Amino acid sequence: MTEAATTSPALPDLSAYTLHRTVAAANLDGAAVPRLSAEFLHRPVGERTASIGRYRYGDAYVLLAWGWTDEEHCSFSSVLGGDGAWSAPQPGCPQFSLLRAGDEVTGVQLHDGTGGVVECRDGVVSRQRPDCR
Repeated sequence: MTEAATTSPALPDLSAYTLHRTVAAANLDGAAVPRLSAEFLHRPVGERTASIGRYRYGDAYVLLAWGWTDEEHCSFSSVLGGDGAWSAPQPGCPQFSLLRAGDEVTGVQLHDGTGGVVECRDGVVSRQRPDCR
């Protein structure tokens, strides 16, 4: 394996992007998640546009997902851990599990790619590491 194949890309530099739009009631794959909001930032790169979705649950940032506006899916995603650091970027769209009470979506669990989980439910963000079960 080459070094490029074993290392994650760096997180995008948000200061290089400008705010494109804000969504007060964001959804994940078409499902509205209570208290989840998002900012979408853009940056021109040649003839393409790079895009970042920065998601908050209440007042807490919890998720970054980024890629290109002309592609259907995210290139990478990262979850904010309990230590205040973003997880290593994971390829593709964020991995998550919707939390439900019957048919109603009540929250979301965001998976960081290493077994860590950020759970957003009932107005509370809790972060769990795989070694804390």
